Amino acid sequence: LAALGAFWLGRMPQLTPQHVAQLVWCLSRWGHRSEAVLGAAERRAAAAAGHFGEQDLANLLWGFHHLGYVPAEGTAAVLTDRGFDVLQEFTVQGLLNFFVAASCLGFPLGESRLAAFTAEVRLRRAELLPQDLLDLAAILSGDRFAAVPDGRALLASLPLDPV
Repeated sequence: LAALGAFWLGRMPQLTPQHVAQLVWCLSRWGHRSEAVLGAAERRAAAAAGHFGEQDLANLLWGFHHLGYVPAEGTAAVLTDRGFDVLQEFTVQGLLNFFVAASCLGFPLGESRLAAFTAEVRLRRAELLPQDLLDLAAILSGDRFAAVPDGRALLASLPLDPV
């Protein structure tokens, strides 16, 4: 894996946002944390933040989170901005993945962004699958998410029809 990391490290400036996200996601799946590769991926992601699609952004943050790699404050800010720019384009699962990873990485999620997330989940409540409901309940139960506006009311408003 070290040789593979070195291979991608030399090509990082040419990678598209999708490729950067796939690389970080793959490294996280393999459990391979290379500070050099992750640092280069972070710099490339920050430079190309405005070009990240929603799925690529969710995958990138998920990979950083699972490797325990916390991007610098400036990178966190531009990636968070991008995520909220494309909030309505996320799949429900991507939306939850983005929100959990961004929150766990300590990205800037102020009250207005928490409210935007809550509103988006409410709009998509009919799309939520049972796993999504479990993920959302886990998100809203953590100490970090105590600031989510009206989290209990959000859960209560979701479709929980008996089988």
